[in-house]
Amino acid sequence: MADSIISRDFAARIDVAARLRALWAHREHRPAQTPRERQAREIAHPQIAAALERYHRVAASQGVEARHPFFDKRVVEFCLALPWDQKVRDGWSKWIVRSSSDGLLPDEVRWRRGRWVRLGWRFLTAVIGASGDFLAGELASDMVELEPYVNLAKVRALYDRYRHGDVEAAEPIWTAAVLSSWLRKTRSKRYDLVARANGQAALPCLPLAG
Repeated sequence: MADSIISRDFAARIDVAARLRALWAHREHRPAQTPRERQAREIAHPQIAAALERYHRVAASQGVEARHPFFDKRVVEFCLALPWDQKVRDGWSKWIVRSSSDGLLPDEVRWRRGRWVRLGWRFLTAVIGASGDFLAGELASDMVELEPYVNLAKVRALYDRYRHGDVEAAEPIWTAAVLSSWLRKTRSKRYDLVARANGQAALPCLPLAG
């Protein structure tokens, strides 16, 4: 918490410490007996439900109904019952998916490694780097929207470090900018048919790669 941009008053008001203790209580302190036990615990973790709810809210704001076929109860039960060598074998992840797509996908697609992982930090870094105008618009002002929730002095210092080349400051200032944008836009109760969201624009306009 000492390094967080969260305001101390806000953290105390919502009791962040208790929330973190409740989250950490879901961790299993003893090592898993088998990989299957660990997988079962991970599927039941409340962060999964929180993530799905978040995805559905984002999709709904754009008029899209999110679907998650790999969370179908029958698929989950089938995957838990699979022997581990059907999931990971000879250094390959997702073995059964790669094998079952034989004849449906070219081998250079089925057996490539890079596209089977989430986009992750490298992708977010590129997005942040292309969003200078958005960051300036949200963080170069008085940041009145953020004042009840974050330590403005920390955000300003981090933003200054980022503008001088400190990539370590990118993630917290991106979080602050997105929060600022969301708070400002959700003040409007009128639904905008063009933006498909409350307010004039649902999302920041990012430049497209050439």
